[in-house]
Amino acid sequence: DKWKLLKEFEKDTACQKIESEALIYVAGYVAHRFRCSFRHLGQPTATMQPLDEHHWLSYLSRGNCIYPSEDFQAVAKIMEEEFLKFHGNSLSKGPAIFNKVTDRVILRINETVFPRVVIHCLVKTRTYIRLRNMNIKIKEQNILRGKKGKNTKLKHICNKILL
Repeated sequence: DKWKLLKEFEKDTACQKIESEALIYVAGYVAHRFRCSFRHLGQPTATMQPLDEHHWLSYLSRGNCIYPSEDFQAVAKIMEEEFLKFHGNSLSKGPAIFNKVTDRVILRINETVFPRVVIHCLVKTRTYIRLRNMNIKIKEQNILRGKKGKNTKLKHICNKILL
Protein backbone atom coordinates (compact mmCIF):
# COMPACT_ATOMS: atom_id res chain seq x y z
CA ASP A 1 0.00 0.00 0.00
CA LYS A 2 0.96 3.68 -0.27
CA TRP A 3 2.01 4.17 3.38
CA LYS A 4 4.34 1.20 3.27
CA LEU A 5 5.89 2.49 0.05
CA LEU A 6 6.28 5.98 1.55
CA LYS A 7 7.93 4.61 4.71
CA GLU A 8 10.30 2.51 2.60
CA PHE A 9 11.20 5.56 0.49
CA GLU A 10 11.86 7.66 3.61
CA LYS A 11 14.03 4.90 5.06
CA ASP A 12 16.05 4.62 1.83
CA THR A 13 16.44 8.40 1.64
CA ALA A 14 17.65 8.53 5.26
CA CYS A 15 20.14 5.72 4.61
CA GLN A 16 21.48 7.50 1.52
CA LYS A 17 21.92 10.72 3.52
CA ILE A 18 23.79 8.87 6.27
CA GLU A 19 26.04 7.12 3.75
CA SER A 20 26.75 10.41 1.96
CA GLU A 21 27.68 12.20 5.19
CA ALA A 22 29.78 9.25 6.35
CA LEU A 23 31.70 9.38 3.06
CA ILE A 24 32.34 13.10 3.62
CA TYR A 25 33.65 12.27 7.09
CA VAL A 26 35.99 9.56 5.71
CA ALA A 27 37.25 11.91 2.98
CA GLY A 28 37.80 14.55 5.67
CA TYR A 29 39.79 12.04 7.71
CA VAL A 30 42.05 11.33 4.73
CA ALA A 31 42.36 15.07 4.01
CA HIS A 32 43.37 15.57 7.66
CA ARG A 33 46.09 12.92 7.33
CA PHE A 34 47.57 14.78 4.36
CA ARG A 35 46.76 18.33 5.53
CA CYS A 36 50.41 19.45 5.46
CA SER A 37 51.31 17.92 2.09
CA PHE A 38 48.12 18.54 0.11
CA ARG A 39 46.22 21.53 1.46
CA HIS A 40 43.80 21.50 -1.49
CA LEU A 41 42.10 18.34 -0.17
CA GLY A 42 40.01 20.26 2.33
CA GLN A 43 39.56 23.10 4.74
CA PRO A 44 39.63 23.01 8.56
CA THR A 45 36.14 23.40 9.96
CA ALA A 46 37.45 26.04 12.38
CA THR A 47 38.06 28.41 9.43
CA MET A 48 34.72 27.77 7.72
CA GLN A 49 31.31 29.33 8.01
CA PRO A 50 29.11 27.20 10.29
CA LEU A 51 27.84 24.12 8.49
CA ASP A 52 24.17 23.36 8.10
CA GLU A 53 22.82 22.40 11.53
CA HIS A 54 21.63 19.05 10.15
CA HIS A 55 25.07 18.20 8.79
CA TRP A 56 26.73 15.32 10.66
CA LEU A 57 30.17 16.92 10.58
CA SER A 58 28.82 19.98 12.38
CA TYR A 59 27.95 17.76 15.36
CA LEU A 60 31.33 16.02 15.37
CA SER A 61 33.66 18.91 14.75
CA ARG A 62 35.08 21.19 17.36
CA GLY A 63 37.18 22.89 14.72
CA ASN A 64 39.77 20.15 14.18
CA CYS A 65 37.98 18.23 11.43
CA ILE A 66 38.74 18.86 7.79
CA TYR A 67 35.81 19.42 5.46
CA PRO A 68 36.84 17.91 2.10
CA SER A 69 36.87 20.10 -1.00
CA GLU A 70 34.15 19.61 -3.62
CA ASP A 71 36.69 17.95 -5.94
CA PHE A 72 37.88 15.58 -3.22
CA GLN A 73 34.27 14.72 -2.37
CA ALA A 74 33.75 13.85 -6.05
CA VAL A 75 36.83 11.60 -5.92
CA ALA A 76 35.48 9.95 -2.76
CA LYS A 77 32.20 9.22 -4.58
CA ILE A 78 34.11 7.69 -7.49
CA MET A 79 36.12 5.61 -5.01
CA GLU A 80 32.89 4.41 -3.37
CA GLU A 81 31.44 3.40 -6.76
CA GLU A 82 34.59 1.48 -7.71
CA PHE A 83 34.81 -0.05 -4.23
CA LEU A 84 31.24 -1.36 -4.48
CA LYS A 85 31.78 -2.65 -8.03
CA PHE A 86 34.97 -4.46 -6.98
CA HIS A 87 33.83 -5.91 -3.66
CA GLY A 88 30.05 -6.07 -3.86
CA ASN A 89 28.58 -6.67 -0.40
CA SER A 90 31.67 -8.42 0.94
CA LEU A 91 35.42 -8.10 0.45
CA SER A 92 37.39 -9.64 -2.36
CA LYS A 93 39.73 -12.32 -1.09
CA GLY A 94 42.29 -11.89 -3.86
CA PRO A 95 45.75 -10.37 -3.49
CA ALA A 96 46.52 -6.63 -3.60
CA ILE A 97 42.92 -5.46 -3.19
CA PHE A 98 43.99 -1.97 -2.10
CA ASN A 99 46.10 -1.50 -5.22
CA LYS A 100 43.44 -2.90 -7.55
CA VAL A 101 40.73 -0.54 -6.30
CA THR A 102 43.21 2.36 -6.24
CA ASP A 103 44.12 1.65 -9.89
CA ARG A 104 40.45 1.62 -10.88
CA VAL A 105 39.87 4.99 -9.20
CA ILE A 106 42.99 6.55 -10.71
CA LEU A 107 41.81 5.58 -14.19
CA ARG A 108 38.76 7.81 -13.62
CA ILE A 109 40.43 10.86 -12.03
CA ASN A 110 43.31 13.29 -12.56
CA GLU A 111 46.28 11.76 -10.71
CA THR A 112 48.26 15.00 -10.82
CA VAL A 113 45.66 16.73 -8.61
CA PHE A 114 45.05 13.74 -6.34
CA PRO A 115 48.21 11.66 -5.93
CA ARG A 116 48.14 7.88 -5.70
CA VAL A 117 49.14 7.89 -2.04
CA VAL A 118 46.01 9.92 -1.16
CA ILE A 119 43.69 7.67 -3.18
CA HIS A 120 45.36 4.60 -1.69
CA CYS A 121 44.73 5.93 1.83
CA LEU A 122 41.08 6.59 0.95
CA VAL A 123 40.67 3.04 -0.38
CA LYS A 124 42.48 1.50 2.59
CA THR A 125 40.36 3.45 5.08
CA ARG A 126 37.15 2.42 3.32
CA THR A 127 38.28 -1.22 3.26
CA TYR A 128 38.99 -1.25 6.99
CA ILE A 129 35.56 0.26 7.67
CA ARG A 130 33.95 -2.55 5.65
CA LEU A 131 36.08 -5.12 7.50
CA ARG A 132 35.06 -3.67 10.87
CA ASN A 133 31.37 -3.75 9.91
CA MET A 134 31.68 -7.35 8.71
CA ASN A 135 33.33 -8.33 12.00
CA ILE A 136 30.54 -6.66 13.97
CA LYS A 137 27.95 -8.64 11.99
CA ILE A 138 29.87 -11.88 12.54
CA LYS A 139 30.07 -11.16 16.26
CA GLU A 140 26.31 -10.48 16.41
CA GLN A 141 25.56 -13.70 14.52
CA ASN A 142 27.82 -15.67 16.85
CA ILE A 143 26.03 -14.23 19.88
CA LEU A 144 22.65 -15.15 18.38
CA ARG A 145 23.88 -18.69 17.72
CA GLY A 146 25.30 -18.99 21.21
CA LYS A 147 28.96 -19.18 20.15
CA LYS A 148 30.31 -16.91 22.85
CA GLY A 149 33.75 -18.49 23.10
CA LYS A 150 34.52 -18.81 19.41
CA ASN A 151 36.13 -15.92 17.62
CA THR A 152 35.59 -16.24 13.88
CA LYS A 153 36.38 -12.64 12.97
CA LEU A 154 38.06 -11.82 9.70
CA LYS A 155 41.64 -10.77 10.33
CA HIS A 156 44.60 -9.11 8.70
CA ILE A 157 44.17 -7.56 5.32
CA CYS A 158 47.62 -6.50 4.20
CA ASN A 159 48.88 -4.77 1.11
CA LYS A 160 52.09 -2.98 0.30
CA ILE A 161 51.87 0.56 -1.00
CA LEU A 162 53.31 0.79 -4.49
CA LEU A 163 54.27 4.34 -5.38
